[in-house]
Amino acid sequence: MSLFAGIFTSTWTASLRQLQNKLYQHISRDEKEQRHVYQDDHLYLCRVDFNSFADNSWAENENQCVNIVGHTLLSSSLSSDLRYFSTLPLNDYVSALKQAKGNFCLLNYQKKAAQLHLYCDSLAMRPYYVMEYQGAVIISSCLRLFEHLGIELNADFDAVIEIALLGFPLKDKTRYQEVKCAVPGEYLCVSGHGIQRERYFRWADQPYDCLSEAQGIQRLQEGFVESVNRYRGEDKCTFSTLSGGLDSRVIVTELLAQSCALHCFNFSTPHTQDLDYAMQFAQQFRIPFHAITVKEIQSVSVESHLGHYWLPQNYAYYEKVERPRVCWSGNGGSVCIGHVYINEDIVQACEENDPYAVADAYIDQQLARISSRLLKDAQRYQLQLRQTIVDCLLAYPHLPLLRSFQLFLWENDQHHHLAQPAENLDQYRLDFCCPFYSPDILSVMFGVSIEQTMNHRFYMKWLGHYYPHALLTPWQTYPGHEVCPLNSILSSRTQWQLSRSYTKKCKLVKLALSALLGQHRHLYHRSSLILQCILTACAIRDCSANLNLVTKIERGLLK
Repeated sequence: MSLFAGIFTSTWTASLRQLQNKLYQHISRDEKEQRHVYQDDHLYLCRVDFNSFADNSWAENENQCVNIVGHTLLSSSLSSDLRYFSTLPLNDYVSALKQAKGNFCLLNYQKKAAQLHLYCDSLAMRPYYVMEYQGAVIISSCLRLFEHLGIELNADFDAVIEIALLGFPLKDKTRYQEVKCAVPGEYLCVSGHGIQRERYFRWADQPYDCLSEAQGIQRLQEGFVESVNRYRGEDKCTFSTLSGGLDSRVIVTELLAQSCALHCFNFSTPHTQDLDYAMQFAQQFRIPFHAITVKEIQSVSVESHLGHYWLPQNYAYYEKVERPRVCWSGNGGSVCIGHVYINEDIVQACEENDPYAVADAYIDQQLARISSRLLKDAQRYQLQLRQTIVDCLLAYPHLPLLRSFQLFLWENDQHHHLAQPAENLDQYRLDFCCPFYSPDILSVMFGVSIEQTMNHRFYMKWLGHYYPHALLTPWQTYPGHEVCPLNSILSSRTQWQLSRSYTKKCKLVKLALSALLGQHRHLYHRSSLILQCILTACAIRDCSANLNLVTKIERGLLK
């Protein structure tokens, strides 16, 4: 695990030299963190290496420098992969990376040719960010760095609206107009001739609807076991998150099958399915289980919570773990395998071959509507969001619309799923094994008919065939998806059903009122927003959803 930031230029100026110091200072919020610097006539590169995989992530010889963020998983050893890429001819990189099974961003700098090359995995789960400035190119693995450079940045309001409504920006946008994000399977080259961006891999070019259900289940199992094996390497002791759902549960079940000792952590609220079902599963298999009550479930990531609590002074088991800064995570299972965001309305719109109807169904599903009483020009922003989703759906005209929607989710929702916690790597210092994002697994889900795999049907058949013992205790399900057949006297509340406390609502009221006094107050209908604040504060009517949208917009806009 590492962070990097750099400047590439043919001509150094005084202002670019000042940027070097700012990159060096802000790449980590820990002033004592060791920085590593490479510099020549064209490139300044600063990086921080947390050594979470217990392997080197940087290699350098007289011809080139190579840095791997995350893990390429050509093998179980990051050091082995690094040695391979440090001797591999650059022309062979693409063919090699198409065989990679991990989530990564790979940087290669050719010293003699003065060319900087960046590659990301098939979903760009480890994104990089790029900006052109005064004839130079600034790159970073963290978006947060750009606001500390003293450069004038302009808000991309369309991206801010997307983030506020969906939780992520679409395409290669960021909340800054001047900064672009890597897209899935992207290759970027920076040289004296400028920037070259292209896709070296596209899921849209892979075979689809080519596997029977039986073939898919077998290949899913093979890909899942192989992904867990490569991430685990030689580890005998490890630790994992464990929720009340199936994604982390099946990972834990496979680790147990591989005779791997582990402890599990749950961050949730008491008397919820997320905690109760996880605890019951842990008791069934006698897994040491640590339940930590947290107040912020959605706004603070599990990664940040875990980084705060998982410390050697808190757990004696810490010393037994070979790689204590690598945790297992079920990210990706419900979206990529369970198709949690593909519902009947979306399928019907796809069958009618109406991309606008698909966009509308997705917007309704995500509750991504803007009240015209809240925001001025709400209709324009709503239409722009709709059109951007349609543009994404039409990006691959050779695919059936339902396949395009599947890729829309992969290349937007899932592409940004780990981006937010990646911004805070310097604070919680953890990396994660995410086997559900393995290309072997994704290729199965692209190869099996979506109609066969919807609503967790394929997922449950896979578990029933290979992991029936994982289904011995109740699990949390999604509305409209395959139900849990086990009777349970445990709580029926899900974490999504938890209502905001009065204290949290008052905090939203305070933040919303501050927006009326801020520099972006012209965006809102003043009288309506004040009324909603009063109604919420007096517990007459709960307008916290609208107030929350205001706070998200304010957070996304530049100070």
